[in-house]
Amino acid sequence: MSAGSTGRVLAVLAAVACFGAAVAVAYALSSTAWGDGVERSVADAVSGWRDGVWRLLRGGFGRIVPPFMVVLIVVLTVVAYRRSPRLALFAGLVAAGSNVTVQAVKAGWLPFPGARPSGDVLLSGHVPLVLSGALLAVVVAPAAARRWVTVVAVLAVAATFAEVVISGWHTVGETLAPALIVLAWVLLAVAVTGGTRAPSALPVERRRA
Repeated sequence: MSAGSTGRVLAVLAAVACFGAAVAVAYALSSTAWGDGVERSVADAVSGWRDGVWRLLRGGFGRIVPPFMVVLIVVLTVVAYRRSPRLALFAGLVAAGSNVTVQAVKAGWLPFPGARPSGDVLLSGHVPLVLSGALLAVVVAPAAARRWVTVVAVLAVAATFAEVVISGWHTVGETLAPALIVLAWVLLAVAVTGGTRAPSALPVERRRA
């Protein structure tokens, strides 16, 4: 087995492990006494932060972020395609795979632990949108700007995690599980495409003396 094939097999195995970790996190934080204690502690800790600036964020966060991120992901995928069809395939697999998986879980089409008393599994839909969009922004950013794009991407992801928990929309488990699902799809995309590096240029023949 070649090094490339071994790497892809390992990426698939790691992706399966991430899917398993997402299920385990959702179960542990929703169906065990320890997890219930963690969720209650976090909810109590952030309950006093739901006023002020967080109220302003809650006002438009749910309505503005999803369409903005969808448009951004489409634009970034087009940019990736102009650079390399393989890079565009990577972007499409990560964005579509992670977001469709989370929405399928929320719709009840895929079995998943962590159901609320109503029977619904309310994984955060904002997390895969923002996380996949942030990742694609870093991947397609020019080398000179990648450091700053990475900083903005990290801040956007951190703000999203904080907002959905502090606002009370989702529990910690409902926020972490989608992030692990995104990571699983990143690994699957690596296994399919070989990664995000652009194809290297053809070697230039040395001039004969």
